[in-house]
Amino acid sequence: MNLKPLQAIQNQGNRKILGVFKTAPNIPMELEAALPPPQIRLNHKSRRYILRVLKLSSKHPAKELVDRVVEQIREEVQFEEFDPNSSTTQIESLVKSIYSLVDLDTLEEIKHFYFPPWNRELPYNILISKKPKEEEARHHVQYIHSLCCTNTTSIYTDGSQTKEGQGVGYSFASYNYTDFFPPTLPTYSQKRNIGDKQVVYNRELEAIAEAISYASQNQEEEN
Repeated sequence: MNLKPLQAIQNQGNRKILGVFKTAPNIPMELEAALPPPQIRLNHKSRRYILRVLKLSSKHPAKELVDRVVEQIREEVQFEEFDPNSSTTQIESLVKSIYSLVDLDTLEEIKHFYFPPWNRELPYNILISKKPKEEEARHHVQYIHSLCCTNTTSIYTDGSQTKEGQGVGYSFASYNYTDFFPPTLPTYSQKRNIGDKQVVYNRELEAIAEAISYASQNQEEEN
């Protein structure tokens, strides 16, 4: 593919961005503007495309075509005839470019409409209390006592920042209500400092994400 027109357009854009002379060399301009050359950007986009195709459903026409190429490449590897620089088609060339970079057997399949926007029934409930903090605290204590002997698991998350501003951290704790009295110690807890470059929202979201991951993994082990 002839990339000279794209390179010329990018060079002109870099000069406008940086305000340099027409005689300024291209490579320093790309470094200063943080814009990779068109050849690298096109190669990156092509690899991302073929990687996405490999994650599609096995019934997708593009995935069926790529799967045949993958099987062909695996046969070449098995008989020690694999040559990453020798390709008869563009798709074969793209697959060979990422074949040694990713494990094709562990790619997560894209499930289209797994959570369709027209499906209003969510697999969880969200409740935000409008009561004052003190009243809601008393109500929550009563709710905790009602969970005793129900084998219910409650997970609490929180995020905070040190007074010295040296880092933002999150934590979550899991409690299992199997006894006649509310538990005083968590069955599992986790805490972590995510660094001083984070914003206040990241700590809360990170805690929720880790808690959901823990709950999902725990549920799979029980099943």
